[in-house]
Amino acid sequence: MILNNCRICNSPKFDEVLEVKEMMFGTGKTYKYYKCFGCGVLQIEEPILDPELLYPQSYYSFSSSINSLKNKVKKTILKNNVARELDLPAILPKITKAPETKGVRSLKDYINKNTSILDIGSGSGELLEALYSLGYKNIEGVDPFISKDLQFKGWKIKKGYVTELDESTKYDVIILHHSFEHMADPKEVLQKIKSLLSVNGKCIISIPVCDSYAYEFYKNNWVQLDAPRHVFLHTNKSMNLLAKGTGLKIEKITDDSRTFQFIGSEQYKRGISLTAVDSFYKPFYKKILRKNIFSKKQVKNFLKKAEELNQSGQGDQRVFVLKSNS
Repeated sequence: MILNNCRICNSPKFDEVLEVKEMMFGTGKTYKYYKCFGCGVLQIEEPILDPELLYPQSYYSFSSSINSLKNKVKKTILKNNVARELDLPAILPKITKAPETKGVRSLKDYINKNTSILDIGSGSGELLEALYSLGYKNIEGVDPFISKDLQFKGWKIKKGYVTELDESTKYDVIILHHSFEHMADPKEVLQKIKSLLSVNGKCIISIPVCDSYAYEFYKNNWVQLDAPRHVFLHTNKSMNLLAKGTGLKIEKITDDSRTFQFIGSEQYKRGISLTAVDSFYKPFYKKILRKNIFSKKQVKNFLKKAEELNQSGQGDQRVFVLKSNS
């Protein structure tokens, strides 16, 4: 298949075509990504629709449903970090190594204990579980790739697509934390979100973006390409076009990139997948006899660079806050 027109702005012109390897699991299979001349978006030539080819059971969004001591510890740390991000009482200092706080910083100004929250692409519900345990009771998730509906005490996750939800239920805040880039029809998703928002409701989308330093520097080794799971890697321009075309308006944009853009991409340059035995992201107890591939000084420099890029609007992750334009 050859992509003739951009799926976002319909431009027939592309700046470049990249051959991108699957590197999270290290299969090495290649996929083509086209960079649009018109809106700048990067898009895969042909979206992969078979979930078994995209999300094995070891995929991080689903693994937390396994009831193991490791995951109990992980959930406890996540809850602690989420509490700190929301200025709630926390027992421990912030633990930055893991787990990631699921974009909670972007929620801080928009949620309170009475806010109705929908998490689209929630996986097995790590974030929702942490929020519920901290007193946020009006929460719900939806994800097409979990094995079945998940019912917890006081909240639930529906197996399915957001487009299948009943529009009679409205939400004050709708979250898409690194799920929007996985969706083959983002316009349809935003149209549905508009119909699900309450009056004055907000949609908070956290995504990797390709109008960024990391993409320009690393190109097909940029870790956030994540072929073939990421269908679209957006830009400010492509997001604005999508919002306007679906009756939404971007209210705020914040760069939120991390050291991942450097560590993951540098690994890919060396042919090291995220799940390889010598990956920086392997748990310490699995690499006791292995030396970290990045020194503490390097990681510190990566963090400093990420913060500088965020300040200058060149980070490779961004948070978009949208509201209804009517």
